[in-house]
Amino acid sequence: MRHSQSGQQAQQYASIPRIARWIASISFVLALLLSLVMTSLFVYIRLYHHAGTIVWSPPETISTATNAVSPPGSWKVLPSLPSPQADNAAVYVQVQGRGYVYMSGGYHGYKYSPHYDHNLYRYDIAAARWQVVASGNFPGMVNNAIALDEQNHIFFAAGYSPDVNAITSLLYLYRPSDGVLQKINTPGEVSIGFGAAMLADQQGHLYITQGFMRPGDPQAHAGTGWYRYDIASGRWHILAPLPVGLGYIALASDDAGGIVLLGGAMDAGQHLPSTHIYRYDITNDAWTKDQVSSPLAFSGAASCVDGQGHMVIVGGSAGYDTASERVLAQSWLVDLYTLHWQALAPLPSGGSLLGTAACDGHGHVFLVRGANDSGNPTTDFLMLTV
Repeated sequence: MRHSQSGQQAQQYASIPRIARWIASISFVLALLLSLVMTSLFVYIRLYHHAGTIVWSPPETISTATNAVSPPGSWKVLPSLPSPQADNAAVYVQVQGRGYVYMSGGYHGYKYSPHYDHNLYRYDIAAARWQVVASGNFPGMVNNAIALDEQNHIFFAAGYSPDVNAITSLLYLYRPSDGVLQKINTPGEVSIGFGAAMLADQQGHLYITQGFMRPGDPQAHAGTGWYRYDIASGRWHILAPLPVGLGYIALASDDAGGIVLLGGAMDAGQHLPSTHIYRYDITNDAWTKDQVSSPLAFSGAASCVDGQGHMVIVGGSAGYDTASERVLAQSWLVDLYTLHWQALAPLPSGGSLLGTAACDGHGHVFLVRGANDSGNPTTDFLMLTV
């Protein structure tokens, strides 16, 4: 009897390892299943919270993702230009209630063939995509100026014409509504070169500076010519000359009967940028130098008016030091009446030289960066929320 009980106890003790192994196996399987469930739940949460990214968005969302609202004072990268561009001009235009940025072709850079662009482009803001409006047959215009009048017509000052390798001293009127382009000749006493600036006063007039008249010469000095073009009658007026010859300036109405001229350079090579600010009295046809100066000397900056009495100025050249040209990344908001300067967010990833900007009047600035040094145009296109 004792032997029998001992055998049963031995069997019981022998079965304990098998039970432990069985329990351990079940625990391992349960732990593995729990791990898989938790991993799946984690992945689901990650996908749920990131469903708006490009990886998971449907195609129609990808095209408009760049138009998401940005916080004030921030830059946002938009779809790149179709090709590198600098020395060109852009403006914000509404066509049938839809917002666009129209942009003339400019200089591609010496590494790009052809060097110059003969297209007219527009950026559809809602769709976040570029379109070619006129392909290959638009006049070649480099270092040109642009303005939009109250009739929603775009005016281009031709600047330098690579087609004839000369200054043509022409204006062009383009109607976005039907795509009609009209050439406007200037009289012999009116000379409009490259690096000029143009303003539409929204009362039927264009105001235009002379700019530079000798292409290919960095030592050339800007002229002091200052002109008014009456759009309806086609008449030209020679106004009081600028106090000093300047090109690559920023020009804007102060909404108080005057026009403000900021920055610019006396020479085409932009070695001599200016800090002076001048104001033109329209009624008395007279210029005065303001007591306020800009925070730094600059020329070739991108600029536009925000519709609220301010000008936004981005980048430009601060001239040359002993080694190289200084291309600026700063951006400013300038009160056109008080001339108070407020620093905005600096431009990311380098500076901007001979770019162009377009304000939509609703707190957004669309910037074609141009070059981040004097010889390399970029495809960069950005938006600043003021």
